[in-house]
Amino acid sequence: MIRAKHILDPVSADDGLRVLIEPAWPRGVGRSRGPFPLWLKDLAPSQSLLARLRDDTLSWGDFVLLYSVELEKNRDYFSGLQDHNHHDGLTLLHASPDNNHNAATALKMILDDEDRMAQDPRVV
Repeated sequence: MIRAKHILDPVSADDGLRVLIEPAWPRGVGRSRGPFPLWLKDLAPSQSLLARLRDDTLSWGDFVLLYSVELEKNRDYFSGLQDHNHHDGLTLLHASPDNNHNAATALKMILDDEDRMAQDPRVV
């Protein structure tokens, strides 16, 4: 199961691999705070895309769609993340004040969709 959490949320025993999905290290968060052994800024949405989401100039659905397009160049990360998802668990971390509309939640949705399609290609 993939989880999306705020970077300051407590660590759970079932978090599995914890991955920070932000283009820049969050302000006010020391790098020793953790554990998050992996910071995949390559999988984070662009600063401009995040700014449009924060400024409400882009709907959540459009953000997820455009983020998915941005991820095309980094899809090779997906199989490794899915392996962790299926074996040890995967927690995607974000630093947004909005727990429902952030990069980690969007990536979770995208990975969940890809996983469903891989298990049953008839699912659209």
